[in-house]
Formats: sequence, C-alpha cells, structure tokens
Amino acid sequence: MTNTQMKILIWSQHFWPESFRINEIAQELQENGHEISVLTGKPNYPLGKIFSGYKAAGLQSERYGQISINRVPLYPRGKGGALNMVLNYLSFIFSALIFAPFIYRGKKFDIIFIYGTSPLIQGLSAIPLKFFTGAKIVTWVQDLWPEDLESTGYIKNKYVLKINEWPAKFLYFFSDRILIQSKGFYDPVLRLAAGRELFYLPNPAEKAVFLRGANGPLPEMFEYMSQGFHIVFAGNIGNNQSIETIVEAACILINRPDITFTIVGDGSRLDFLREKVSAHKLKNIKILGRHPVALMPAIYERADALLVTLGSTNNLSLTIPSKIPAYMASAKPILAAINGFGAEVIKEADCGFTCSACNSRGLADIIEKLYLIPANERLEMGNRGRIYAECNYQPNIIIKDIVKHFRETLDQDERK
Repeated sequence: MTNTQMKILIWSQHFWPESFRINEIAQELQENGHEISVLTGKPNYPLGKIFSGYKAAGLQSERYGQISINRVPLYPRGKGGALNMVLNYLSFIFSALIFAPFIYRGKKFDIIFIYGTSPLIQGLSAIPLKFFTGAKIVTWVQDLWPEDLESTGYIKNKYVLKINEWPAKFLYFFSDRILIQSKGFYDPVLRLAAGRELFYLPNPAEKAVFLRGANGPLPEMFEYMSQGFHIVFAGNIGNNQSIETIVEAACILINRPDITFTIVGDGSRLDFLREKVSAHKLKNIKILGRHPVALMPAIYERADALLVTLGSTNNLSLTIPSKIPAYMASAKPILAAINGFGAEVIKEADCGFTCSACNSRGLADIIEKLYLIPANERLEMGNRGRIYAECNYQPNIIIKDIVKHFRETLDQDERK
C-alpha cells in the first residue's frame, strides 16, 4: 500500500476549535491526499464551558476545511473537581461507544488514529468500530494513564489507580500499533502493553511558528512588550502547570522592575492565578488571557524568553510538554522549571536554562542569569533551539513519519 490514499478516522476527545496539535496534523494529512474524518466531543477545553455555537447534548456534524467532523454528546468539565472530570471523561467514552457505530454505519476506514491525550482510555470506545469497519487502530500516547489521574490531584487512592490500569491494558491489547510522544513513556507503557513493540514519535511544533516571516501585528494590549525584559508563558493554566512556582518567582523578582511575566492562555487555575497576583499586588505579572493560535508566533517574537513549568510528580517528568517544540522553533531562549525528559531536551539543544520543578527560587535564579547575559548570547541560545526543532520537530517530517507508521501497520496485515 505504498502510495494509495488512506481513509483515516481520527479519534480524539478534543479537536478544533480547541487548540491541540491534532488540528494541524489532521489538516496536513488531508493536504497529503488522504481522506480524513474526525470523531470528537463538544468543545469545552480549557475553561470547561461548551463553546458558543455548540450544545452539550445531541449529535453535530460540521467541516474543518475538507475534513468531516462528527461530534458526540459530552458533559462539560466545568471548573474542575474530581466528579466533573470523571463525568467529562466517561460521557465522551460512552457517547462515542453508543453513537459511533450509528454515525459510521456502512463506512470503511483503513486506520483509526487515537490521539491519546488524557484520558487515554477515550480510545476504548473505538474498539467496536475497528471490527465494524475493518480498520487498524494506531494509538499515539500523549499522556500516561492512569498516572495522569494522580498528577492532576483528582485521584490519590492506589487501589483506584490500579483498577484504572485495566482499561489502558485493554486499549493497548487491541491497538495494532502504539506510538509514544516521549522516550520517557517506554517503561510505563510497556508495563501495561507487555510484549508489544513501541515506536517513538514526538509532537511537531506548530507550522506557523516555523514561518516566522508571517507574523502579523499584535493587539494594543501587547504594546508594553516593546521595552523591558519579557518572559512569556503560553498555553493551559491548569493543575499540572505549577502556577504557584511562577507567582513565587515573580515575588522574588519584585525588585527587578524590567523583568515581566506575560501569561497568555486559559484554564482551570486562571482565577487562582488572578487571586494570587492581586493578593501579592504583583505588577510584574500580566495576564492577557487566551488568544488565537495565529497570533502566537508574533507574541513569541516580542518575548525575550519563553517559560515552561510543570509539577513534580513522576509521570510529568517522563513527558515532553508540547509547548517545548514550539518554543524551540520560535528561536527564543527557554526557561524551564521542570524535571526529567523535558529538561533533558532543553539541555541537549543548549537553548536555555532549567531548574527543578516547583522550585521558585531556582526559577528566579535562572531568570536573573538569562537577564544578565549579553543579548547576542541570548540570540545564539535561541537559534540553537531553532536548529534542534528543525531536525526533530519539523511538522512535515512528523507527518511523513505518521503516514509511514500507518502504511507499515496496514502492510503487516497484508504480509500475514
């Protein structure tokens, strides 16, 4: 099946207009001549409210360019909490399990591509369709399960976590190929997918970040970034992001008026962040909310450094945050308060400074260190990240690898 068009069903609880890498991946696959369909839920991430123009109940069909999207009912995650999260996860799983065979009755697919963000076990509902449509399942593990339940703080009970291993084992058993976004995932995934071969496939950076020349003008609220030293944190503001570390580092650096933290994004801990900034009267943290993905390259361009923080749980040390490839592609130095594989990638590329996760004093120290080095050294540091991203996270290269994995999965069956 070397050059033929494939019929691919992307299975993901999250999809456009939510901001996830799978949006661009789907577009690239379609532009490469494949027929792409998407089975997803109603958009509600990261705020937990159903987006305008959608309803939690009922089925909905629409198009994303040439891509066909089918949405199943979903309970919105609301403002967080264990019960809301569990209902959100289960509602997609059961809705997809019930409605997908009806939606795709009589259809044939070559590949069902499970984009395995948390909850990874969303993919369980794709298993019946594997047999109804004759498709092969390729699962791309983005978040570890059940470890992610523990790191977000929703479930601590070791027996409940142990029980949650079984759905993941079941999904891995029925997957024809398993891809992992970080080399740190090998051992924990292999523990639940014993005897299976795992394939490393990193997340790509956003295409727009590579095309830096396409940067457009920014809204007036960003004008203050024309002077001073600006550290940009972009993306989800949630339980895993250790927002306290940023606030505490800002408190330590309060006597450095030139240094400002710019927070661009949204999430379940945004209100917490606002309360802390207000309580500490921090003028060195600017919270600018969520902005379109298309604006991010221009925002990065205004930054002097880009910031990534994570909690200190073991599974978070095994992941590579998806913002790291984008940060590297933007050719800006990276400041990271994270452990494990994400920190190692930054060190390997020699494109920034790192400290341990949740270490606010360490974060303040590496910020001052970067602030004090000459501008030309910061430029060289950022350029090293760009070169590393071009070699490892180029969207076109990752898409070719995805297609290669699909074809090899199909060819394995033909050879039997």
